Amino acid sequence: MTEHGGLEASSVLSGEGATASGQVVYRLVGAERTYAIAGRGLPAESLQVRAPRWAKRMEVDLALAPDLWDELTDLSITVYDSSGQQVRGGNQPVNYAFGHMSMALSDSVIGVPLTIEFYPAFARLPGHSWRATARARFLGPDDPVGDGGTLSVVAGGRAVLRLPNAPALAMPDGFAALIETRVTTVTGSLAARRTPVPPQSRGAGGGGIR
Repeated sequence: MTEHGGLEASSVLSGEGATASGQVVYRLVGAERTYAIAGRGLPAESLQVRAPRWAKRMEVDLALAPDLWDELTDLSITVYDSSGQQVRGGNQPVNYAFGHMSMALSDSVIGVPLTIEFYPAFARLPGHSWRATARARFLGPDDPVGDGGTLSVVAGGRAVLRLPNAPALAMPDGFAALIETRVTTVTGSLAARRTPVPPQSRGAGGGGIR
């Protein structure tokens, strides 16, 4: 990401005349929110979300400082429904300082409160306060929101891709539209990057989707 809200593309090619090029398209793929977790020590920490009606999957990312990870013997991400039951597929042990959980969403959990719980196990007791960054993500749509045209980057050079306006989408409070930038090269290979775009952001192109 650049300071102006765009994506920076670079080329690792070398040699005179070596240029990386491809066709750019933007797709609306869901919504995302970032949370700052302030852990109190041994107790589990949790946050609450509601899956929108268009959601088909939910993903949760958790990032810790490497030094904190070295102090833990275990850490898990678990999702519970409004009755306190663990959601099917909603449990994932974190094996590194960065953890990722992905689960399909059934109709029974759409629109109801879901609790995401982070439970640390310290190697030495008592535990202590800790911090982490969590990202909750709902995926479902795959709709076009703009054509970025052709991208060309000379050998060793850089180029900035301006993201489209955030489209209209029914989202939970605090979430931003998730735009996936896809670049297809002349050889057919595909590169993709997802970026949350707040409603007030402005870029080039784009449209409205509900």
